[in-house]
Amino acid sequence: MRLVALRSGECPCFLLRFRKVNVLLDCGLDFQTVFESFDVSGRLEVDIPEPDFIDFATIDVILVSNYHNMLALPFITEYFGFKGKVYATEPTATTARQFMEELVKVNCTPTGGSRPDGVRLPSSDVAKSATCQRRRKLYTMNDVEACMQRVHPLSYSQRIPVLSAFDVTPVSSGFALGSANWVIQTPYEKLVYVAQSSAATARHPEPFNTQALRDASVLLFSGLCL
Repeated sequence: MRLVALRSGECPCFLLRFRKVNVLLDCGLDFQTVFESFDVSGRLEVDIPEPDFIDFATIDVILVSNYHNMLALPFITEYFGFKGKVYATEPTATTARQFMEELVKVNCTPTGGSRPDGVRLPSSDVAKSATCQRRRKLYTMNDVEACMQRVHPLSYSQRIPVLSAFDVTPVSSGFALGSANWVIQTPYEKLVYVAQSSAATARHPEPFNTQALRDASVLLFSGLCL
């Protein structure tokens, strides 16, 4: 097994090589830079997960934990030659689609070089920094539509095989409606990807499924709020 952290924190993205299968765990956008990266025409530019570091055409499957961590997906499916499958719960896919469509609408709204609240945008010097090297123009509505056609919605505890190498199962993370942690399992090994999760009660999401963590060979944590 080989694991590479392409991004961590609030917008995690991990590349997992497991039993000769390449798995991308989440693909979010870095929103700390989104509204600081308008170009001179007032259009959004976004920081996407390491496009020059990996060949997305070699990715076999993408597992998405929640709608926050799905917002870079149109770049991967429509621009970088991805040919594999994408799995997410249906609420996650629905909410992510709405969020992406709103981003596109905001991007298509003329701003006159300033933010909606009247604060002047950063100077063009921002675009010259090293952190801007991965930034790209935001995707289009057609990209969102084509991307969502690639998503296979799953239900909690629905176990499916991936290339006869292992099975994957989404289980509730308690973070948001439809948010999931992922169990990656063979008859002899069990890896659990714990994305943004919450053990808080009296909330709309289904409770955090802690039973799925039992007997795990490997626990990969990217976010947890107890």
